[in-house]
Order: sequence, then structure tokens, then C-alpha cells
Amino acid sequence: LHQRADGSFASPGLLILPAMSSESAEQPREDVEEGTEKGKEKATGHEGPTKAQLKREAKERMRQEQKAKREAEAHAKRKEEEQRRLEKARGIKLVDDPSLPEATKIKIRDVQHHVDKRVTVFGWAHRVRRQGEKLLFVILRDGSGHLQTVLQGDLARSIEGLNLYRESAMMVKGCLFADSRAEGGFELRADYWELIGASGAELENMLNPDAGVDTLLDNRHIVHRGTIASAILRARSTITHCFRSHFFSK
Repeated sequence: LHQRADGSFASPGLLILPAMSSESAEQPREDVEEGTEKGKEKATGHEGPTKAQLKREAKERMRQEQKAKREAEAHAKRKEEEQRRLEKARGIKLVDDPSLPEATKIKIRDVQHHVDKRVTVFGWAHRVRRQGEKLLFVILRDGSGHLQTVLQGDLARSIEGLNLYRESAMMVKGCLFADSRAEGGFELRADYWELIGASGAELENMLNPDAGVDTLLDNRHIVHRGTIASAILRARSTITHCFRSHFFSK
């Protein structure tokens, strides 16, 4: 019942601040005649706030209004900054430099054979991490493994870089380097890339450690591309294959 209360005399609320903020609370209480027995009888059961409570709630109301104002200003500033980056990104065109050596198309499982060479890798963005406006770290996945890829400068600031999210399909050209800090021990430093198929930004918030069972089941095809789920499926496939090989050999 208190959730439907609007702060009026006929429907008093349990908290002072919502009642002070409601339109009903600002209406004159004509049904109460202050200083008369009739008014006291009508007010029976409706306890009014003290001056200290009103002062405290007024301060709280002012604090909430100031907080909302600061949040609105911060949101407007972020939108303005995003619009500025978007306008600048539209003017950046990514071009494959013809003066560079011809890139060799490879699978990620074969990276150890192409260190210090220019290669082409097709895959999906397994994870994307932005570090400022001019640096993007992408874990690239192609079904045979994972490879850390670095996009710098205009490669990260372009409109394609701004629209790069998890599970986007992409093609990357660059030089391979051995780096113990990178996942898998190798890093691809891109000099050109293309966004083949963009994905939605909602995946970043939809599939997280706090996602419910229903969400995970509805997006099972995406969950299976994750590191843990895919490892479980590979292990199950290997175990099943071993059992089948054993029985077929008899």
C-alpha cells in the first residue's frame, strides 16, 4: 500500500522525501482547518514531520538534485566527446601500403613458423581492450588458436576501430613477433586491417560472469566460442573419440 501512496493527506507516504517531491504534497490541504477541533479530528492518524526532519529531507532533496545535474552534465560531455571522435574517425581511410612485402595467409596454429614475417590472418575478435584513443588490443580467434593483435594510431581511431566489438569478423595484415607477455607467446602488430562483419556492442554486457542461465542458454552458440566452454567441448570430443576408436578396433 505504501508504494502506491502519493504523499497526499488522503494517501500519506512512509518516507518524507517522496512525499515532498510529489505533486499531491504541494496541493493545499483544504480539508484540514488548523487550530480547530474539526481539523484535529480530520488529522487523526496522520503524523506530520518535525522541523528537523523537514530540514534534513530538504537537504537530501537538494543533494539529489545536484547529483542528477552533475550526472546529466557528465553524460552530455561524454556524448559530445563521442561525437567529436566519430567525426574525426569518418575522415580516416585505411589503405594497404603497396610498398610493404606481400603478406602470407596463415592459420594461427602456424604462427611459430612465420616470426618476423608479414602475414594475413582472418578471424573473429575474441576479446577487445581499448587503451586510450590510439591503441587497441584484440585477441583474434580463427578456430585453430588465439593470437594477440595490436592496432595503433589511425588503425584504432578509424570508424572501423570504433565499431569493433567482441565477435566481429576481421582480416588483419601485419608483422609477427615473439613476445612472452602476449597470450600464446606471439603478437601480431597490424599495419592494415578490414572489418568484415561487425557485431553488436550489447554482447559485452549480455554475456558476463553475472549472466543468468536463461541468457546463457539463449546465446549458447556464442557461449561455446568462449575459452572454457570450447575447452570442455574439445575434451568431450577427444574422450568420445578414444572410446569409439577402442571399440571399433575390436
